[in-house]
Amino acid sequence: MRCQACGNSKQTVNARFLSAVGMLFVSRFFSRKGQMCKSCVWKQFLEYTLTTFALGWWSVPSLLASPVILAFNCASLMAASWKLRHSAAKNKVPVSVPSRTVLA
Repeated sequence: MRCQACGNSKQTVNARFLSAVGMLFVSRFFSRKGQMCKSCVWKQFLEYTLTTFALGWWSVPSLLASPVILAFNCASLMAASWKLRHSAAKNKVPVSVPSRTVLA
């Protein structure tokens, strides 16, 4: 399947990450969901988690939501990694090496 973040044809998994940005009196919440490859899962996790970690504490609503969002992003990363690892193990086909006849 094609990765919706980078467009490469790699093994993908459905993942979702959240972010909160506090602006003194107002909060903004962002979400990213889609089929992503392993490198995009990590990239989106880092982007959304670090944004929340740095900017999520600056208003009361985002202050309350930030710990939940950080835990959600960690759980999403672990679930996506587990799905990628186990779907790769399921799809592996044993490689058979043909026997050679050696003439002496």
